[in-house]
Amino acid sequence: YRFFRTAKSALQDANQFDPPRYNVHADFQTYLNDRLVFNANSMFVFENNINSYSVGVNFGNILGDYSGEGSPTILNTGLWYRQNEAVIPYIGLGVGNVLGGLSYDVNISNSKSTIGPLQTFEFSLILRSGTRSRSTIPCPWR
Repeated sequence: YRFFRTAKSALQDANQFDPPRYNVHADFQTYLNDRLVFNANSMFVFENNINSYSVGVNFGNILGDYSGEGSPTILNTGLWYRQNEAVIPYIGLGVGNVLGGLSYDVNISNSKSTIGPLQTFEFSLILRSGTRSRSTIPCPWR
């Protein structure tokens, strides 16, 4: 997020600026049953005259026996769409406080680069604190 027009100091050019960039993010999550979580989200980006969005859904399936204590093992699968650019399938596995995920951008754009069709794999690794918040959604003012 950039709320102000900032100078590109690395270029040492007083006429080069990064324009303000604003993001709007919306997220919805609910349990469909005692073992399946549904999540939908969207993000809209506004920068100069370029506006874009991405939307997607994710299902988290609780694996094995889970008694409600600790963190369950969860298999996540999802699909996102980035405006006029890509469809992005995702698979992830959460075990305890560690979550790993893999996604691949399936290019749907007509634009070509000099190196051929653009291909992007992304691997993410998240390590969560073992400390639980008292509230369901951590809020700084509670």
